[in-house]
Amino acid sequence: MKWILMIFFLAMELKAQTSTSLDERYLKNLTSFERGWSVVPELVATPLSVSLGSEKILREKSFQVYKKDQWSPGLKQASVSKNARTFLYPVIYHPHHQKVGILTGKVILKLKPGVSLQDLSTIILIDSSQSYPHLKSIVVKASIGQDMSSVLQALRQSGLVDSAEAEILSGGRKAK
Repeated sequence: MKWILMIFFLAMELKAQTSTSLDERYLKNLTSFERGWSVVPELVATPLSVSLGSEKILREKSFQVYKKDQWSPGLKQASVSKNARTFLYPVIYHPHHQKVGILTGKVILKLKPGVSLQDLSTIILIDSSQSYPHLKSIVVKASIGQDMSSVLQALRQSGLVDSAEAEILSGGRKAK
């Protein structure tokens, strides 16, 4: 019984060290992104496999969130960056659903007939792409540093795509 209590209290202590929701103070300066999502300018996210060694603001199943000023103060609000250790992703928030997510820098596209990937390279810088013919879709990863709002707007206005949607990894947690 003693061991069970010790394990329980240790688990509670570990849980207290890692927040599972986004504090209201980070939700005051939101910048509109699209479809109800807003960028949280003070925060960045990394994959769970990478620890930046400082206090986490939030931890989800696939990412963890840190204060941006510690790791990438010059990072544009809606662009993926890279420091010496890892990629840093913009943190976004959906007020209606009260969900936190990250922008991965990937865009899911449905190209118009006759349009190729090379045609898109005149509009945005593409690091990589993956085709999904059964879905009639292509996923492209925009180059580091490109503002995702601008990328989406340029693609949609180009006349080359039927649709362009940002990939958003969304956690299930709600804000406090």
